[in-house]
Amino acid sequence: MRLIKELLVALVIASLLEGWWSCDGCLENERNALLQLKASFNDPERMSLSSWGLYTDDCCKWENIHCSSTTGRVSKLSIWSDIWGFTEWCFNASLFLPFQELTILSLRHNHIIDCVENEGFERLARLNNLEFLDLKDNSYNNKSIVSSIGHLSSLKSLNLASNGLVNITDIQGLSRLENLEYLDLSSNNFNNSIVPFLSVFSLLKSLNLSYNKLESAIDIQELDALGNLEELRLGGNQITKVVASRDIRISRNLSSLLDYNTAMDRSIQLELLGAYPFLKTLSLQHNNFKGAIFAQETGNLTSVQELYLDYSSFDEESFKSLGALPSLKLLSMFALDASLPQGLPNFKFLEYLDLRASALPDNFLKGMEKLPSLKTLLLSYCRLSGTIPAAKGLCELIHLQEIDISYNNLSGKLPSCLANLTSLQRLDLSSNHFTGDISLSPLRTLTSLHILQLSSNLFQIPISLLPFFNHSKLKFLYCYGNEIYADIDMPNLTPKFQLEYLDFSGQGDGGVFPKFLYYQHKLQYVDMSNIKMKGEFPYWLIGNNSKLDTLSLANCSLSGPLHWPIHSHVYISHLDLFSNYFNGSIPTEIGVSFPNLDSLYLSRNGLIGGIPSSIGKMSLLRVLELSNNRLSGIIPQDLTVGCISLSNLILSNNNLQGQIFPKHADFKELKLLWLDGNQFTGSIPYGIVNCTGLQILDVSDNHLSGSIPGWIRNLTSLEVMDLSQNNFSGNLPSNFGPQWIREVYLSKNRLQGALTNAFCNCSELMILDLRHNYFTGRVPEWIDKFSELSYLLLGYNNLEGEIPIQLCNLRQLSLVDLSNNNLSGHILSCISAASNWQKRVASYGYPGTYMKQPLEFTTREYRIISKEAFSS
Repeated sequence: MRLIKELLVALVIASLLEGWWSCDGCLENERNALLQLKASFNDPERMSLSSWGLYTDDCCKWENIHCSSTTGRVSKLSIWSDIWGFTEWCFNASLFLPFQELTILSLRHNHIIDCVENEGFERLARLNNLEFLDLKDNSYNNKSIVSSIGHLSSLKSLNLASNGLVNITDIQGLSRLENLEYLDLSSNNFNNSIVPFLSVFSLLKSLNLSYNKLESAIDIQELDALGNLEELRLGGNQITKVVASRDIRISRNLSSLLDYNTAMDRSIQLELLGAYPFLKTLSLQHNNFKGAIFAQETGNLTSVQELYLDYSSFDEESFKSLGALPSLKLLSMFALDASLPQGLPNFKFLEYLDLRASALPDNFLKGMEKLPSLKTLLLSYCRLSGTIPAAKGLCELIHLQEIDISYNNLSGKLPSCLANLTSLQRLDLSSNHFTGDISLSPLRTLTSLHILQLSSNLFQIPISLLPFFNHSKLKFLYCYGNEIYADIDMPNLTPKFQLEYLDFSGQGDGGVFPKFLYYQHKLQYVDMSNIKMKGEFPYWLIGNNSKLDTLSLANCSLSGPLHWPIHSHVYISHLDLFSNYFNGSIPTEIGVSFPNLDSLYLSRNGLIGGIPSSIGKMSLLRVLELSNNRLSGIIPQDLTVGCISLSNLILSNNNLQGQIFPKHADFKELKLLWLDGNQFTGSIPYGIVNCTGLQILDVSDNHLSGSIPGWIRNLTSLEVMDLSQNNFSGNLPSNFGPQWIREVYLSKNRLQGALTNAFCNCSELMILDLRHNYFTGRVPEWIDKFSELSYLLLGYNNLEGEIPIQLCNLRQLSLVDLSNNNLSGHILSCISAASNWQKRVASYGYPGTYMKQPLEFTTREYRIISKEAFSS
């Protein structure tokens, strides 16, 4: 007994030392290993592991991680990059060795180019439980690292698709994988020589060779050693002939023949099917059939249960021949190029029918009684019109669990017979022309619904959602683009549903904020934009739903001050309160309340006070829109340093003042900067030069001064620059305009000097507005370099000389303002003779002028406003 106790104590101590126990439900040493793995990537924020460690210390609850329910160890791990080729990565096996019970490892789409020295895949052999390895979409500079995977003897599944592999030598070392059952080599560059090599994998059940460079004749007998093969994919190659025999071993178990070669002659292709009597799944996509598809030459295919004919074309006889497959349960004919007959074959056991993006006759829904077992019906984008038949047809399919008839031209009210479909779990009616009040529709009785999609129709929907109060399974409700109305008499009832996704945005007057939301605790997405509602900001909605990610209440007529919940809400990433009547100040601790916010929209309200410095705590914030309020004060330094992910900063039309931001501002991701309509002073800060991805710079209508810096030319991504209505002075720097800039606005400043070569490299320029300055000299002759120029506005300067003839070469030019200068000579004949120009040219001081009064142009949105009508 004493010995047993001592052993138990020793085991407990050992487990503690190894990090086997953690009060957070996650092993401490594995949590640390995961954080170290995250830190090893150059930009983890663009990867599937970006949220690791942000919301909870329990790594078993982190995204794309699964732990064993018995030991708590990490058993499944998936890491991928959001952007292909965003950063190159060298594989380091030591980062994965702490996960001793890892069974599944997915590293697809990571641009792995090589391995750290002595840390290749062979070291993963220490992970005795690793059975599944997914390396799809990588690009190895050193192909030999693939062969090192051959040391992982425990592997049963290996995905090497889209890796640029070419020769057998690239994968020679894989021959040691004696336990391999699933191998995906698709989308590489293998030729026919790969086929006999694959016979070494005698336990293989699934083989994918689609989209390689297989061609001409393929001898399936070379795979005869694969007696366990159940699934074979050969599509996307250029095979013209397949040699097979009914006696080969591969035919005994082959049950799934997918993407069967599309380059073969149809008769050869179908004759070979007779060699596989136990086929259950057959894919003949991308074919052009004429006549019967399944006839005597195909042999006995009574076992086929799943048939894929996507992106194919065939005639009526081909369609009727499908009736020769008596066991068919799934039929997929996505994007079918055919005129289908009015009636369907008698598919007694068919459960799944996919005809999306196929042109169907309008009466197609009437002839569906021959599908008594159907559970899933997908008919989106099928050009259906008319109404849903009120008697026979769709309403008779009482076993239906999923219907998608979205994106058609169906109209009218929903027939009452839809109430017969009591097994329905998903119904998508979106993007049609259905009408009627949902309160009176058969949807009230479909209480098995999990997902209901009604968006973009002409329904009337009560904001209370009272018709769905008995739908206890309803989780996803899409009502976008319908008319929302307020209930007159609302009984005091509690809904049985707990929604996770609610899209209520549309139009209408909803009255008060709906009470059913008080009873919701699992919401992750809520959008009620453009519904007029009375009341204040529903802070309780955030407090009641701890997993809420998105809340959009834009243009809802809500009013009063903004109040946030006291506690931090780490899941919410998108908050849109655009265009309401909120007043008071932005809560000072907004950055504490929503530390992981990705986008914040508070524009077009009545907010006052300063921008809270706590926003600087939002390191993940990408979009900050606070325009058209009455905010005052400066841009907080904490914001300019802490919001390192900021892409869009929009603070237009407030009363902000001081310098724009300091030199040490960290806005490397900034793309849109709108600060117009404020009281900013000082010069353009040098810190902007670090915003190398900046596309729009608008600081117009402020009190900025000094010269325009020459370093603006280094902003190579800049497309729009608006510095108008400030106090900038001095000459324009030489070649200061970025090459790809399209719009430049410098009007109403105190700029001077000649227009020498400031813009001569701006070959993509479409709008140039230099009005109301003190520029001198001639209109430059290199003006014809701007082949895309549409608006040339040089009025109210001190330019002199004649209009250069090169102006006639600008074929895209539609508006010219040369008024109020000291120009001489005559209007160019190419201008005065062109009928589409005669009333668009402001040419004061010229003989033959066409206008009485000056024009006022607002060109940033391509609007032209005239104070006086043109005269001829």
